Amino acid sequence: MEKLEWRYRLPLFSAFIWGNIAKGFLITMVVLLAFLFVISGFYLNVDISQQTPDIYFAGGFVALIIFLTLLVFVILFWRGFEMDYAVDGKGLYQTVKGTSSKVHNWAIILGTLGRSPATIGAGLTAKGGEERFISWREASTIRVDKKKKYIHVSRNFLGIYPIDMFCTDKNFSKVTAAIKKHALKKTRLSIED
Repeated sequence: MEKLEWRYRLPLFSAFIWGNIAKGFLITMVVLLAFLFVISGFYLNVDISQQTPDIYFAGGFVALIIFLTLLVFVILFWRGFEMDYAVDGKGLYQTVKGTSSKVHNWAIILGTLGRSPATIGAGLTAKGGEERFISWREASTIRVDKKKKYIHVSRNFLGIYPIDMFCTDKNFSKVTAAIKKHALKKTRLSIED
């Protein structure tokens, strides 16, 4: 089989991007609030109703940090996310291109100049995740959404480092045909209309 290759630019203001941001935000807030209430209420034996002004200040500070983070995110990625995809007889490929790759490089450089191991580590971790490959043998779950022209491929139960493929109108049928042809019988393949 010949290798199917294409480039896709995912817009910044898409449901996929902001849905994942919202999920991450909600999980973080639930864990943070649960931790704060447990620590302040049980561990310190403090009546939380007397701490109301402090809680409002802390909440406002957290909201400011979240706002500034989202503002920087929008400024850096206003053009969206550019990715290269490929499908062949060996498996599925995803490579991050454009601004994302440049931001990863800058994180490594600025972390080195600022002597910040955490920033260097974040940049190197992101750089390491720019190129992903899942062989047909490793693919355990494949979800195809025909309406959105979207394919999600994950390796195992936890779904660590999945590949989210966004197809064009022109190549979607070829890509789904290749997936149906090469996916192993053990792979859970679900196709949504």
